Amino acid sequence: MNLFRSSVVLSLLSATISEAQDIATPNGLIQFPISKVLGSSSTSESGLVKRQASTSLVNDFSIYGVYLINLTIGSNNQPISVQFDTGSFELWVNPSCSTGLNPSFCSSLPRYDPATSTTAKGLNSSHSIIYGSGNATLADYTDKVQLGTASVPSMKFGVATSSNGIDEGILGMSPVSASNSSSSFLQGLVAAGSINTATFSVDLAHSSVLFSGLDSNKYQCGLAVKPILSPSQAPDSQTRYWITLDGLTISQIGGNTSTALSLPAGGQPVVLDTGTTYTYLPQTLVDTIGTTWPNSVFNASENAYFAPCSQPGSLNFTFATTVVSVPFSSLLASGGSVAEQEANFCQIGIFAGPQNVYVLGDAFLNHAYVVFDNEHSQILIGQSANCGTNLVPFVRGQSSVPQISGCSCPTSNSSSIVIPGSTSSSSLTGSSTNSKTSSTNSSTVLSSATVAPTISTILTSGAQLTATTVTTSKASSSKISTRSSVSSGSKSSVVASPKNVATSSDAPSSKKPSSFSHSPLSNSQVKPSQASQRPLSTSKRPSSKVPGVSNTASVKPQRSSGHATASKSFQTSSKPSSSAIVKGPDPSGNDRCGPQNGNYKCSNDQCCSTYGYCGEDDDYCRVGCNPLYGRCEGSSLSVMIDPTGNGRCGTANNGFQCPSQCCSEYGYCGDSTSYCGRGCQSKFGTCW
Repeated sequence: MNLFRSSVVLSLLSATISEAQDIATPNGLIQFPISKVLGSSSTSESGLVKRQASTSLVNDFSIYGVYLINLTIGSNNQPISVQFDTGSFELWVNPSCSTGLNPSFCSSLPRYDPATSTTAKGLNSSHSIIYGSGNATLADYTDKVQLGTASVPSMKFGVATSSNGIDEGILGMSPVSASNSSSSFLQGLVAAGSINTATFSVDLAHSSVLFSGLDSNKYQCGLAVKPILSPSQAPDSQTRYWITLDGLTISQIGGNTSTALSLPAGGQPVVLDTGTTYTYLPQTLVDTIGTTWPNSVFNASENAYFAPCSQPGSLNFTFATTVVSVPFSSLLASGGSVAEQEANFCQIGIFAGPQNVYVLGDAFLNHAYVVFDNEHSQILIGQSANCGTNLVPFVRGQSSVPQISGCSCPTSNSSSIVIPGSTSSSSLTGSSTNSKTSSTNSSTVLSSATVAPTISTILTSGAQLTATTVTTSKASSSKISTRSSVSSGSKSSVVASPKNVATSSDAPSSKKPSSFSHSPLSNSQVKPSQASQRPLSTSKRPSSKVPGVSNTASVKPQRSSGHATASKSFQTSSKPSSSAIVKGPDPSGNDRCGPQNGNYKCSNDQCCSTYGYCGEDDDYCRVGCNPLYGRCEGSSLSVMIDPTGNGRCGTANNGFQCPSQCCSEYGYCGDSTSYCGRGCQSKFGTCW
């Protein structure tokens, strides 16, 4: 059963399901495509939690629909398309289309007829599955079930005699509880000798599932290993793919500014579920994300958060030391009131999980590569990538899943600071990574400089902070030691105190696994859905429509108890245009400004709002800021100068600026007209 079952109105109801074959190897490894059926209209979540009755939310996620996988059942190999669901363990088919959410789509899928199969056997028993706004009554059967060339000779499954609000059958891939006597399809494949181990790797980004193996060219760098929580450790005391989320940050404007969000001590338990579209977290964490999300507004009548649809940035999920970054665009869904639509605001698709069920659904999983290792009760997870194919089979009886390096380790320039919650100290200790590939010529620069960092990301340890952004004071006599031309995969560490800053780096070599030859797969496309192993009662959660909100309706961000409540008003006026550009304009042309945006400046007749947008003095700041972006601050902001003392500048040099000079096309500050008059390049900033 899916945790939060969803269905989507389809744009191409007559589309046929792909008949791509699996790739089977003598090593017991099978790769099989999953088809993504796309949607185009309204979505209604109808699982353990039901969205409020009236909703206009449009599922604009990159994962518009439900992920289907093709099986054949019976002696005559009847084709069946079912949802691939890691949120449940049971296989069942033949929903009642007349009472489904989309009868046309449901009717377009093939159906199983046990009367035509000589190996079908009715068990004269039945059971029911109950969803928040859907249910199914199932007659129990056994028959041969086959996935490509792999088959289970006598698999027990359900055939719906009636159902409501459900459009497709389900292939559950979740672990089975110890108290349940039924076997899952995964266990059946292992028992039949079709695959070596009870493991499978899910790559939603490329519509693929790999049984008893992984593809090391489909994830970046490496995979974090997380133990699956036992029922006694799980928030809902159920057997599911529960793991612990160890960290969560919000990055803005290409990662230039990151804010760490506080999680419970020991991390936040979450379920990884391919049958859920959205993300479900505790209410306090939903509120923290909503109020920290840049330029967000809270609509009280909807009990939901909204943000600009085109806002750049990402929500970053940390598992052990591995980070999976999900762009804002994958977490936003359009919809809501006319005022919100005209303002180009989208709903943040992160909701409060009911009854201790917290889920990372397809919006997250489309950016992750996940190995579900039931052999060792663990999950391996990393950032999705696409560097070709290198299939690695798992061996039966091996003590652990092999740790295989991934590919495409990105160039990074990030830092973190840890402040223990129980102590107070003037020194800051942190670590950073700064890796790049360059020529063989290298040099070391050592110089003294004044360091004035503007924004520091704080990862709290023991302290229950909500969203922490710290501005540090100027260091008195800083020393910086850097090494250039570092090879890919290099690491550096930073230790900072009021007296000095020192950095060092090393560059370990990388190792690439050998390739595994196989035939290419056909990639089709998918739609979302889900429920739970234990039926839960229906409760309300945020809907997506904002009825009766006028262009200036006042709304309030929802905060956790103990925090002040700040008000924001909502209107649909568009962002003012910029005019005469002075030093340090936003090179992206989006009129961003302020310390959270590289200290970009506004033109002479504009000011910078506290939410980082430029606006006209008279109608934007002095009379009142556009409520979408917050109150205004003075337009005179400190300039972020090259801390090395080398006078570098421009966006190619961390956005460093010149206090009273111009920035040349080569990224250096200079005084004379002839110095800058040669012509600026956008990558180094604008000359003035």
